[in-house]
Amino acid sequence: SPYAYIYSPASNDARRIAVKVSTSDYSHNEIRLFNGFNDSSRLVADKATDPDSPFAGFDNGLALNNHGAIAVVVKLAAGNVRALYRFTPGAGGVEAVEVARVESTGTIRDLESFAPAINDAGLVVFRAKDANGQAIYAGDGTSLVRVAGKGDVVTTDRGEAQLGQHDSSPIFSGAPAVNNHGDIAFVAGVHPNGDNQVEWGTGVFVAYAERPVVDDTVFKDGFDG
Repeated sequence: SPYAYIYSPASNDARRIAVKVSTSDYSHNEIRLFNGFNDSSRLVADKATDPDSPFAGFDNGLALNNHGAIAVVVKLAAGNVRALYRFTPGAGGVEAVEVARVESTGTIRDLESFAPAINDAGLVVFRAKDANGQAIYAGDGTSLVRVAGKGDVVTTDRGEAQLGQHDSSPIFSGAPAVNNHGDIAFVAGVHPNGDNQVEWGTGVFVAYAERPVVDDTVFKDGFDG
């Protein structure tokens, strides 16, 4: 094998696999897209492998959609800044789009070490920390939306609750998920609204994307007779 190490892969409905690989040693890394055995292409490499690359490294986990676009957290060579990127292969090469980056006084204060999720529209969902603490964000390279985070009030089977913990434990479990409607699922700890010293356990939540409004008259007319 030409690889010193192969990290956690992601696959899509076309049976393609995206994965981070180490080549000659652990300091030389690439993101590759596999179409089959011994059939792969390099999407992006780190600066140790390609001196022209703006990326010093990549997180181990990534996401892949059905169009071959991947989402992965990178470390930028300039300033060692962590950022989330979407890489999309095309006829003219690979398009790199920055979805979010860590800034000490910005919206995203940290990117957590869990693989992001990406849907076929290129919407990327990820775990982060903002000024208030842990949160789930979604971005497409143009806009960035806070989906849910520490202290948000939610409805549960036990009544009104807040996302949070009674101590410094992580609020969210694992990685979030997104479907092609833009609905986002995540797991979070909850406590009664206004009382973080009572544990209510963990809940699975779905943040539904807005659906287009259907004109009732047009809908009915379309099915008349």
